[in-house]
Amino acid sequence: NVGEGMVQSLNDFSVAQTVAPMFGTADTIALGAVIAVQACGGPFIPFRAGRVDASEAGPPTVPQPQQDLATHTELFRQQGFNATEMIALVHVDILLGDVSQYLQNTTENVLVVGPNVTTRSDLRIFSSDGNETMQSLLNPDTFTQTCGDLIERMINTVPNEYNSPVKAAPDDDCIGYESEPKCHTNTVMGRQTGIVLPIHWMLRGIIWVSAQFTAKRYSFNATINGATSISKFWFEINNNDGTDPITVDNGGDGFVIEQDSVFIDNSRSEMILLSTSFQEFNRLVVAVRGDATSTASIIAFDPKSTDTAPPFFPVITTVNLVLDETNPPDNGFIFLTGNVTTTTNFLNISATSDGKTYTQMNFDMRAVDFLFVEI
Repeated sequence: NVGEGMVQSLNDFSVAQTVAPMFGTADTIALGAVIAVQACGGPFIPFRAGRVDASEAGPPTVPQPQQDLATHTELFRQQGFNATEMIALVHVDILLGDVSQYLQNTTENVLVVGPNVTTRSDLRIFSSDGNETMQSLLNPDTFTQTCGDLIERMINTVPNEYNSPVKAAPDDDCIGYESEPKCHTNTVMGRQTGIVLPIHWMLRGIIWVSAQFTAKRYSFNATINGATSISKFWFEINNNDGTDPITVDNGGDGFVIEQDSVFIDNSRSEMILLSTSFQEFNRLVVAVRGDATSTASIIAFDPKSTDTAPPFFPVITTVNLVLDETNPPDNGFIFLTGNVTTTTNFLNISATSDGKTYTQMNFDMRAVDFLFVEI
């Protein structure tokens, strides 16, 4: 889009390195809008991820001030908004006090009172229903509600060929991505029979720095028989307020462990610092249930783009793992190793053993702390 602000925002988003396999640039832009509204004292806008990044520019639908009212109305209609909503959307781009100034004819908005009548687009839009909508927006509660509702609709609008960005949640209070659900702030307690691995929970609102939620991370450990393992896990949430604990079990199905034959061995993996060059990298150790004939590879997703201008594409690298001579076989597992950048945030792991292929998708590197080693 036209404007230096667009480029600068994308630069800022790139530095933040929020992009992930299931959370792309489109989600980041939408989240930026939500946080910006909050930071300016605006309403709390619900955020849900799952948008599909565009591979090319869409049609130019941003209205221009010299266009007539019919053209503006059509451009908004193409995005799913009627004439009343058009007025409100153009209005929420300005402050509440400006509504009063507009209605009292004291505004300095150049798109209302500018010397060029042709570019008085805000005036044409605001007055198109006899100022009825603008009068209603004088009410602070109406202003806030309208602002929140319409911006939420804007960031949730996607092309017809895609489904809604709302991703189905396993429980009313949880949104699940792989093995990392997000829930409201509670004290979470794990059943010994329910926890299979160190399970990391993030609370819904982890991104709401200025909102009503406080994010905490809870880690769990349990001793599991390596030969038999388990097939699923679930959670029990205890508010410690005398109420009954809440079971979070994915609608009764539990959170299924699809496979446990390949995984990152956190205790053996290391973050390496080369003292001579001050270069850092993660030396990953992957456990594979099998023997020395087993093979494995990883696809590393690094949000730190090497591009110098938008669009900032993530760096995706395939690493073929080699047998780790420093870690002998243990309890039916062999260990393979490979290096990735310290800014890698997600991995896809694939292993072949005894004619079978096992995969672990979207392993979250941010949820683990590797031993730091300087060499």
